[in-house]
Amino acid sequence: MRIKLLIFFCFFTCCFYRNLACECNEKPLLKEAYSKTDVILKGRVISIEQSMADLEDGEKYHIKKCRVLVTEIYKGKIKSKMIFVYTPSLGGGCGFDFKLDSEYLIYCTETNDKMLFYTDACTRTTIYDGNEATELKKLH
Repeated sequence: MRIKLLIFFCFFTCCFYRNLACECNEKPLLKEAYSKTDVILKGRVISIEQSMADLEDGEKYHIKKCRVLVTEIYKGKIKSKMIFVYTPSLGGGCGFDFKLDSEYLIYCTETNDKMLFYTDACTRTTIYDGNEATELKKLH
């Protein structure tokens, strides 16, 4: 009986965590990401807050709300030097793991509000890389 219980527990745990795991295809190539992304910028994370978002079906969703100081824009138009970038924070939402006071190349989707943006771990968002920034300037 204990063996059956252990097997059930292992099976349930594996299935549960598999469903929570982030599943991305390979990160897009630079030119592909450039053409499909609304805004690409260099920015420093000033603050990070845990928050909840309401989905259309009424469910709540855990997100990180990151306040970002924009230092350079490679694509798109931004009206302010200070923006908010949202990313999932739990489970299989593929949230990007922003760190306070770090500088990033952020590939993001614009929302209806021109100061709110969205990114996740499946984009090319990464810690700032001067080589990639140079390549982005060539595409601009």
